[in-house]
Amino acid sequence: MQDVAPFIGVPSAELSYSSGDNVDLEFKVEYGSGPGIWGGLRVWLWR
Repeated sequence: MQDVAPFIGVPSAELSYSSGDNVDLEFKVEYGSGPGIWGGLRVWLWR
C-alpha cells in the first residue's frame, strides 16, 4: 500500500457514543501509511 499524499490528509471516520454522564465508547478507522482500527472506552472523572 502507498502513503496518502501529504496535502490530502489522513482519511478517517470516528464514532463516539455517550452511554452516561461520564462514560464514552469510541471507535475510529483511518488510513495513513496503512489501515488502522482503534476502539476504546473513556471514563471521565469530571466534566
